[in-house]
Amino acid sequence: MKVSKIIPISAAIGSVIIFGGCADFREELTAGAQRLPDFFHGAATSEGYWRGDDVRGPTKIVVHVDEQRAYFYKGHRLVGESTVSTGKRGFDTPPGRYHVTEKDKNHVSSEFGDYLNARGEVVKSNIDVRKDAQPQG
Repeated sequence: MKVSKIIPISAAIGSVIIFGGCADFREELTAGAQRLPDFFHGAATSEGYWRGDDVRGPTKIVVHVDEQRAYFYKGHRLVGESTVSTGKRGFDTPPGRYHVTEKDKNHVSSEFGDYLNARGEVVKSNIDVRKDAQPQG
């Protein structure tokens, strides 16, 4: 068989293996997970919830980019959910496994946000300090 025929066949087989495996990836990550009852520490909201303070086990965060949601697990128990922002076109975070390296409850971005005047009013919103010049005043 010629090399020119092997490459497309190999690519097709590889695509089936890779993309076929993606269909089960979400189920694999959450396999065996148990949703905690709503009475555990309050009701869930669309923004999110946390019910993991009294739950033991290894922690894991699973982010579903298509849903823009993060799911928090302790052991095999779903203990929280939250909305997330995973980036915009051109600034996407590539899929993969990541480790939390820093936690800051009161974090405020030093690169993205709004320019405010002395009275705290928004002068220019949704800025990137690396691209957007600070307005006069």
